Amino acid sequence: MMELLTNKGFTVRGPFEARDEMILADKKACDLLLTVEIEPLFQSSTGGWQTEVSKSTGIGYYFKGSISVYGKINLVASEPLSGEKLWSKSLEIPTKTTPEIKSMVGVDQEDLLYLIQIDNTVANAITEVLQESYTDILNKCDRLIEPEELQSLQGEIDRLKKSRE
Repeated sequence: MMELLTNKGFTVRGPFEARDEMILADKKACDLLLTVEIEPLFQSSTGGWQTEVSKSTGIGYYFKGSISVYGKINLVASEPLSGEKLWSKSLEIPTKTTPEIKSMVGVDQEDLLYLIQIDNTVANAITEVLQESYTDILNKCDRLIEPEELQSLQGEIDRLKKSRE
């Protein structure tokens, strides 16, 4: 994302995990804070949760099937001192489906997000399908971020900065 912004002529500071991590000098020096919010969603596409009974561990669950990955990405530009949102765009994460997988970790809940976090077999399959969409997503972000549109916010940015001084 930083390369995309610098290629469009923007000066970039950061990245920062959150606005609160920025020191006051950075907030004053920057006109806009661009936040990327990724909202992935996961859904069983084929197969599903299976019950496994073991004498040593009791009843457990594992996942066998394919998982669809989709969701959206929000780009939000706000004034750094006030945090006021001035611009936002959203784009869909294209739906992609993993090949059939079987989790290697048994869990006691039917939660795909939890399973992705603890089982590399599942996480790797999700990563592979997301990588297939990576270039397409960046190209869409590139089209959404137009310097002229963001420059049109300068009057509002100046007003907000002045009100915080």
